Amino acid sequence: YQAVIVRPDGTYEYRDIDLNGDETTHMVQNFEADRKYTVVETTAPDGYYWTADGDVNATGTEDHVTTMTDNSINYQIAKVDDNGDYVKGVRLQLTDVTDKDNPVAVELPNNGVTTDEPFLLENKLIADHKYELVESEYVAGLYQATSMTFTVPHSGTSEVTTITMKDVLTNVAVTKVDNYGKP
Repeated sequence: YQAVIVRPDGTYEYRDIDLNGDETTHMVQNFEADRKYTVVETTAPDGYYWTADGDVNATGTEDHVTTMTDNSINYQIAKVDDNGDYVKGVRLQLTDVTDKDNPVAVELPNNGVTTDEPFLLENKLIADHKYELVESEYVAGLYQATSMTFTVPHSGTSEVTTITMKDVLTNVAVTKVDNYGKP
């Protein structure tokens, strides 16, 4: 991903940071003493939220450290009925629909077939992207759920966010009547 160093005079320089995913500390040199610099992330890695800007106050000849943390994007998808019980055997499809002309399927655990636990998606979604969740196959005794969309926000914590898709139980009422329509 990339970051921008904003100098006190408003000029800036781009820095490539962690291009191959194995770096954690980045040395920036030649700051003027007694000046404030701002480090701004311009691209967040896939699977992570954007970090807040970091300030560096350069004083004298000391080394200065600013810590910028990209929190991981962790979602879970729960498939429940209107009683709150997990629905097993339903096939779900999740698609990144940010670019309407080029939707991208997101691989779900268990080939998208629900179990008695929610699907956990750790670092699989992208900040600022819009997703559509569709029930492509459903089970007897339940109405097919309406498709739903959600957008992963620009920033957030590493706490798990739950998306719940609810199926409504089918209800059948039988009333026995005579040939005159009376019970």
